[in-house]
Amino acid sequence: MEITVENEELSLKKRRQFSLSENMVESQQQLLPTNLAVFSGRRTSPLCAFASSILFIYVCGIGFYLWSSNFACRLRNFGDPAPVSLSSLAFDIEQRDRYIIIKNYIKPAIHADEKNTMTFATAAIFTDLSHMPEICGKWQGPMSVSVYAPGSDFKTALRKIFNLRLANSCIHQNVSWHLYFDTEFSPSWHKIRSAEEEAELTTTTSGSYDVWIKGTFKSHGHLPFPANIGRNVAIQESKTRYVLVSDLHYYPSINIIPRFLELLKFQGPTGNRVYVLPVFKMAGYGKPPETKSELVQMTAEGNIVLPSGTLDCTQCNIFPHARKWLEVRSPDDTLSVYYVSREKEEFESWQPYYIATKDIPFFDEDQIKEGKFDRKLQLLELCLQHYEFHILDNAFLVQVQEVSETIKDVNILKSFIQHNNQAREKKVEDLLCRYGSDTGCSM
Repeated sequence: MEITVENEELSLKKRRQFSLSENMVESQQQLLPTNLAVFSGRRTSPLCAFASSILFIYVCGIGFYLWSSNFACRLRNFGDPAPVSLSSLAFDIEQRDRYIIIKNYIKPAIHADEKNTMTFATAAIFTDLSHMPEICGKWQGPMSVSVYAPGSDFKTALRKIFNLRLANSCIHQNVSWHLYFDTEFSPSWHKIRSAEEEAELTTTTSGSYDVWIKGTFKSHGHLPFPANIGRNVAIQESKTRYVLVSDLHYYPSINIIPRFLELLKFQGPTGNRVYVLPVFKMAGYGKPPETKSELVQMTAEGNIVLPSGTLDCTQCNIFPHARKWLEVRSPDDTLSVYYVSREKEEFESWQPYYIATKDIPFFDEDQIKEGKFDRKLQLLELCLQHYEFHILDNAFLVQVQEVSETIKDVNILKSFIQHNNQAREKKVEDLLCRYGSDTGCSM
């Protein structure tokens, strides 16, 4: 009997403990927050599930935007892990500030007679190179082209260049190529081959190069185009005494070189002067005129418009006495000076393209293309050095319709413009201190 009583007491004690534990669990479940209902046996309402899905998609969208906005920076090619001595490389390489330049990386097949020709000098990005066959065919002489190619644009530019050389004999024979890029976005030096090896690779496995599906490395990274560095390199590396400094969406009239050299025989010592090629613009798409006779006829038909501005400069191409220039007629195989501009006020908005000796003042390399008026400081220095601007009567440039990438972010464009303005103000002060402020020249 004693054993039975003890068993009953033990059983009663266990039931009390079990009942107490159940009560504690129930009280703890009541204390659970409603947003943890998923861990309980309760089911989430459809509205709550939908709201959670929207919140998840929103957070993922913000994360993707932040990830993609820094896309180019994370895809940069850092090059070799250790610094490379530029002097140890088998290329003609120069570093200017934050840019590295490979000069004469691809040389022309023909060595031109330097005394009997002149060079077309320009800077570009690889998307501009589609103009090269047309310009080379019209120019029929040496060309010195600097291509800005940061990051993955470097390999893409090489592929474009070698394809042009293969497809066009004029480019193969006459064009020397220079490439430059930011030190921060340089290619891997140990992967840069000689021009001959790259040419072989392009013809056999050109499809292996990485190409942006849409846009370029430059555009994805919102990088500015340092065109003045390329212009200076193209001029310096020219082998001829005279150069035409222009851009690739300006097509020259034909037979300029022989007629200009003939003109120099009657001009005597050139002194401080440049020879300006008037600029006209195609009203639409079509074949640009090659002679002044064709230009005048196309102007009368409305296919060519009088000199006008560009997107970044409303009056840059308007030259003095433009309408009268069209009325002055001379045989297409001749060339002479139509007008000599010495008036300082004409330089305030005018930014002409011209033929000059290669020892002209440098373009300012702190100025960037997207910041507007990037050639203005060089023209101010020409004015301060009392250069004369001789406008040619029977040679010209035609601005064709340009299809190029533009930076659409207003804040980035404003920062580029502000950069140019600030740098320009300081350089203007330096130039006026050097040459004097009473010259009549101004910006």
